[in-house]
Amino acid sequence: TPGRAAFFLEDAGLAAQLKYRYDFITKKTRFVEMAPAQSLVNSGNVCLANPGREYVVYAPNGGIVVLDLSGSPETFRVEWLNPRRGTYHGLTVATGGRRVSFTAPDPNDWVLHLTR
Repeated sequence: TPGRAAFFLEDAGLAAQLKYRYDFITKKTRFVEMAPAQSLVNSGNVCLANPGREYVVYAPNGGIVVLDLSGSPETFRVEWLNPRRGTYHGLTVATGGRRVSFTAPDPNDWVLHLTR
């Protein structure tokens, strides 16, 4: 048809990434029990927490995440979610009762997840 431009929608992976985030929130976390907790994490990162039970930190640029667990001396299960691929890395444990540093696997965005 004259005067009409072709329009193509390219999937850049956003739909899959949204599914990974949805699955993480609904299947891996107790999201409704958490609240913003910026005072517990270093600048540049975003933290939700149910202190003493669960922590989720979004690190938009990877790097070092410093999480203040001084009010929670428990041992936590720790893993990183790659929100671009929906994969998990670095399953370890961390003991609270102090400020703890975690290093993201690379300089991309990552989600740090601690559970008790």
